[in-house]
Amino acid sequence: MVNSERKLGVLKIASSLASVHYGLGFLLGTAESVYNSGPAGITYALSCSLGLIFMAFLVPFYWKNKKPIWELLGSLYGKKIQKGSCFLSWVWMVGVVGSQILGATYILKTLGLSPTIGMILITTITSILALWPIKRLSSVYFSLLLISSASLLYVLTKLSPPALFSANFSKSLFSSVTLTPLKTLGIFIPTIFVTVLGMDFHQFIVRGKTPQKSIFGTILAGMILIIITLLLTFVVITAANNHLFPPGIDGKETIPFVLIYIGESLQKMFISYVLIIALLTAVLGSGSAVSRILIETAQDLKILPKKMANRVVIVIFNSCLALFLALTGKSIVSLIVSFYAIYVAGVLVPFAAYLLERKKIFKFEGNTIYLSLFFGGMTALLVLIASKITSFSALFGENVEFWIISIGILGSILPIAFSTIKQRLQTTG
Repeated sequence: MVNSERKLGVLKIASSLASVHYGLGFLLGTAESVYNSGPAGITYALSCSLGLIFMAFLVPFYWKNKKPIWELLGSLYGKKIQKGSCFLSWVWMVGVVGSQILGATYILKTLGLSPTIGMILITTITSILALWPIKRLSSVYFSLLLISSASLLYVLTKLSPPALFSANFSKSLFSSVTLTPLKTLGIFIPTIFVTVLGMDFHQFIVRGKTPQKSIFGTILAGMILIIITLLLTFVVITAANNHLFPPGIDGKETIPFVLIYIGESLQKMFISYVLIIALLTAVLGSGSAVSRILIETAQDLKILPKKMANRVVIVIFNSCLALFLALTGKSIVSLIVSFYAIYVAGVLVPFAAYLLERKKIFKFEGNTIYLSLFFGGMTALLVLIASKITSFSALFGENVEFWIISIGILGSILPIAFSTIKQRLQTTG
């Protein structure tokens, strides 16, 4: 249940909303994408920013109704759809944990640890921390992440004096755009809508002192992320132009290498290690926090036998699944967005139906909405699974996220379309 106390001002709302998106996936994922694709790699980070700004349009609705989306859907269409949307939220968060494990692994790789051992180590530590009753350290983890990120400003000024910076960046900005339109849409659509529909963001909006403060807070959060996105882009492009990165590195290693450069330039390597440890601590803390939410979500669903509903059993299952996703994931952004797409494919159409029914434009049966959510989410999940199978992967190419979200939404629309046609035929007949 969302906290009904409304005490948050604009700055607190903005910082809280920005911190939800600004995690390891945002930091390392954006750096990886920019390193591999040039300035076009900011697509994911820009989508996060725009999602927060677009959410301002729904702030009055959320602020008035208070309840998260699954409770709103459940109140109108029954408990079954409430559990279904909770399940899709669980799926989405497992993907987030998997992406955090993947990113953290490459921080350790920079220090000489093999990726496989690194993944197992990160998964184990995250799982142990998830079982500890530590729930109020999110601000500490976010602060550690900001410390590591703030150090990037030093690198920027060190590598590119202000007089040369504008010219160097402008030259890089138009040098290459490698993302296809389908790839771009496949990132934009799920990321924007998961922001608009996600409980993680909703919880801060409903706690604003007034709807106006929540609106300004969401817009300010989006602007903060845009500034951070530009900083990350500037740093990666400038570092690449100055040949800071060794040949053949993985894009996920760019930020750790930048942190190592700081120590080398100051001839104090312990500074680099402190920054890297701070970054790892933030990752482990964030990952364990999401893992705790996963435990609570699994228990709330009440679909497991009582003997299996034990916290330890749940965290082991969740962690093994997240580890598998990390082992099979190639790109941090692709892994995150693929699971965003599953959630959005299942929830977007039912939520749109809910809004239409609230406006008394259409009326839908609870079973139809449940089928919409089920087919949307499951179709999207099947597309993701098929993309991992060698014999099918060529069908999707580099546009997997687009096909997940588009086929998933189509699967979600079909039950409502068939139900509407059936009602029309019965009426005319």
